[in-house]
Amino acid sequence: MTTTALIHGSTPSAIAHRGGERRPAAPAGTGLGGNTLAQIMEENCSDMLAAAGVAPHADYPPDGENILPVLLGDAPAHPRTLFWRYKAQRQRAVREGRYKYLRINDNEFLFDVEDDTLERANLRDKHPEVFERLRAAWEQWNAQFLPITDEVITHGLSPDIQADRYVPDLAERGM
Repeated sequence: MTTTALIHGSTPSAIAHRGGERRPAAPAGTGLGGNTLAQIMEENCSDMLAAAGVAPHADYPPDGENILPVLLGDAPAHPRTLFWRYKAQRQRAVREGRYKYLRINDNEFLFDVEDDTLERANLRDKHPEVFERLRAAWEQWNAQFLPITDEVITHGLSPDIQADRYVPDLAERGM
């Protein structure tokens, strides 16, 4: 997710819902804003290295795609599929075109993020073929990584950290 998530009423990390994956981050005052190519935070490293004219170390290639040429207007925006996962609340998500598959704990959703920017209408039953295709794509993507185990430490949002994560009974969340 990008740092522009704060503009969208979401957080730049810790949740895969209502995120900043819709618009690329652009440094203030650069005139690079306004592009509609979706981007996720993992791509910021590629963009920053390219902007600085520095190549990444061959042994440690960054995740994601360098979209600086698109931001500069030197290349057209193009369709891409974005994947991410987060240990807190077992979150996983795929963004492909207008659709986004999201899983938080055992709850699964399909959103049309172009028509429903707040991600309120679950289209899982209305478009089961899109839902199943994106879920399967996420599983295939995730299979290439190490599993997220109990030893992995992550930050998760809770009502004591962020006001819009209100839960009446903190004991229900193990707090």
